[in-house]
Amino acid sequence: MSGRKPYKSGLSDERWALVEPVLPPWPERSPGPRPVDDRLCRWTEAGVFDQVHRMLLAELNAARRIDWTRACVDASHVRAKRGGLTSDLRRSTVAGRAASTT
Repeated sequence: MSGRKPYKSGLSDERWALVEPVLPPWPERSPGPRPVDDRLCRWTEAGVFDQVHRMLLAELNAARRIDWTRACVDASHVRAKRGGLTSDLRRSTVAGRAASTT
């Protein structure tokens, strides 16, 4: 690294020790007009954010700091399967049909 001071990330040395090994190497100075964007794109393509997320989840899970009974999955995180059952093929969960409001 150059003689300049490192950026303060807010990460403890312990957490940095987990994250640093998954960061891909990069040149001292990124070519192009947007070096930060270039670096973030390379990290995304290399799967860095997914790896860091999995590592932190594993750490929190091992410390029993995640309440999995309160987990939520929605279509913004898990892709919905196409070609599912249409509403007329699903079994109703109510005893009878609703009264007409017209």
